[in-house]
Amino acid sequence: FNPTVSLFIPQIATSVYLQLNKTMLGAMVGSEYSGFYFNADQIVKMVLTLATSLGTVMLPHMASAFAKGDHKRVNQMLYTSFDFISLLSVAMTFGLAAVSLQLGPYFYGKGFGPVGLAMLIESVVILLIAWSNTVGTQYLLPTNKVKAFTTSVVLGALFNIVANLPFIYFWGLNGAMYATVLSELVVTGYQLWYIRDIADFRQMFVNVPKYLLAGIVMFIPVFAMSNLIKTSILSIGSEVVLGVIIYMVMIVLLKPTSLTQVTAMVKQKFNR
Repeated sequence: FNPTVSLFIPQIATSVYLQLNKTMLGAMVGSEYSGFYFNADQIVKMVLTLATSLGTVMLPHMASAFAKGDHKRVNQMLYTSFDFISLLSVAMTFGLAAVSLQLGPYFYGKGFGPVGLAMLIESVVILLIAWSNTVGTQYLLPTNKVKAFTTSVVLGALFNIVANLPFIYFWGLNGAMYATVLSELVVTGYQLWYIRDIADFRQMFVNVPKYLLAGIVMFIPVFAMSNLIKTSILSIGSEVVLGVIIYMVMIVLLKPTSLTQVTAMVKQKFNR
């Protein structure tokens, strides 16, 4: 019963602060801004699902290795998973940010202009939640460190509740997004701090600077294209294709260690 409750608490905390964001926006700024927040959050979380789906796959493998006492393999899987998730989530973060200003109003309609900037701000949480999902769901939970996982989520929820008042008061909808981003930063920051003596951060983050550089280089032309041409399904599709090509080219040029692993996996699959 106790382990079940400890896993249930983070779900409650997350649900409370998500609902509180919309409620406080509605009360302090206006009900329409509560809708803007919900709409922006829906698209961001839809993209985020692709980045966090790996956690469901990796969790049983982590738990199995931990149960066998193979801590070296557990850490190695964490490094590999974290690196691969970073590769994907950085691309998704900068990609969504690049098209968000035009995508929001186009997707929902002309009256939903504020959704675009809100999405641009919130797109950062794709990377932060992808990291916290890797450390929390793929490492802390399978290795029986549920208390640390619960603490990180509760701290994030408490920070969000406290930050909402001044942030929404001064910046309205965008303030709620800033508070959301910072609360996810608290969650991720605490989890990384907790495993500081367990994991090798140099190995975990070895390729992250290269991914960020590739993401920035991708963002600039896609953002310019998104804001210069008329938005349509064709233009959005073209921007996505352009972003993918630029990001992939940059990864090939920067040669992160993950590129070697992916190449080896592809060769092994074709050899079969």
